[in-house]
Amino acid sequence: MLDTETNFVDCARAYPRFYWRLVDESLLVVELNTFEFTLLNGTAAMLWLSLLDQERALGDLTAILAETSDRPIASTNRDIARILAEWRTLGWLVTDDHGRCFIKSRTDRPPPAPYKIVSRDDLENAVSDATLEWRKDMDFMGTPVGVRFLCDAGHVRCDASVRSATFLAGLPACETRSENPISCYMTGNGLFLRLGYTCVQASDVSDALSRMVLWCFYLAYGETDFLGTFHAAAIGRAQGAILMPGVSGVGKSTLTAYLAGQGWRYGGDDIVGLSRPFGNDKGNLVLPFCSAISVKAGAVSLLDPFYPDLAALPQIHYDTKSARFPVVPQAWQMNGDVSTRRIQAIVFPHFGKHLPTELTPLTTSEALLALVGVGYRTGEKMDAVLLHNLFDFLEDTPKYRLEFCDLEAADETLRSVLCP
Repeated sequence: MLDTETNFVDCARAYPRFYWRLVDESLLVVELNTFEFTLLNGTAAMLWLSLLDQERALGDLTAILAETSDRPIASTNRDIARILAEWRTLGWLVTDDHGRCFIKSRTDRPPPAPYKIVSRDDLENAVSDATLEWRKDMDFMGTPVGVRFLCDAGHVRCDASVRSATFLAGLPACETRSENPISCYMTGNGLFLRLGYTCVQASDVSDALSRMVLWCFYLAYGETDFLGTFHAAAIGRAQGAILMPGVSGVGKSTLTAYLAGQGWRYGGDDIVGLSRPFGNDKGNLVLPFCSAISVKAGAVSLLDPFYPDLAALPQIHYDTKSARFPVVPQAWQMNGDVSTRRIQAIVFPHFGKHLPTELTPLTTSEALLALVGVGYRTGEKMDAVLLHNLFDFLEDTPKYRLEFCDLEAADETLRSVLCP
């Protein structure tokens, strides 16, 4: 049996290239520079632990596995060869002159920069023709956060401007102007962002939006207790909150918009922040990002009773998708009340026209695999301590898959999750 607490301490101190821990019956290995994780079964896990900074020949590995298995030697050796070949492809293995191999737990490669930093002078030269197109000061549970969008004459109403303004439209306005706003610039020289003394150039609009949103979280909630953001929705009631990760097209936004109209507190539709527990409270909290909610054409008639002007809203085109973005009334949004933000469950929704409403419990491993395609960002840093807190949250929180075709039945099922 692996001692995960000891492993965490050792990993944080001695193995800066990897984070690893036991998850269900598998060994989870995360490469810190890339945030790519691999779940290893029993055989692969034993090999991995045997090769951590220890040179071993094939015969040594065969002997180690033979102690816990009665399989034929030839079959064991084939498994070892296959696993080692995969790890060579990943760049994990080092082989010495005698053919012995080991996993190099340290790397000289520095962590990748989260964005391209430019100097203050270079930014000012690149955006010298930009003037203010719009500004927004938002209230994040009592904290003012400001965004300014500036562009030159050739980029008025550009895609970056429209998408940014639309995305931020749902956040309540703040009468107090932010003293340290985020500035976004679009000129012929590129797309840039600035916060204080930090100046960066974005690779594309999606990259710029991600950076802007992350800085909003830092300004609103600070960095100390911030564990990252999920591509997820969040809804809450007096009994607690439910985090609903999901890729585009699974019905997450339609369900969230409906639940907000049914009395649930709205904490976000596309991006939701996760906080460490505060003080003696053992529950992780939602950090709300109450942006305008994305409604596809097929859901307009279903949601029109709750958002009367929905059909009249313009359709915004982004990536390969198109949607209307109604503002969720502030009275329906999460506020400073901790009880409605304390996460009691993680639910992966999936809509199907003929699916019966069914709630299926998930293991931590199953939830991790479901999160692979959904999206999680740690912000500007990623280390073993942060990951330890994240995986503690995933292990300690009940996890489910919700299949549904009826919004009312889904609402009833989610209420039962909070009130078992």
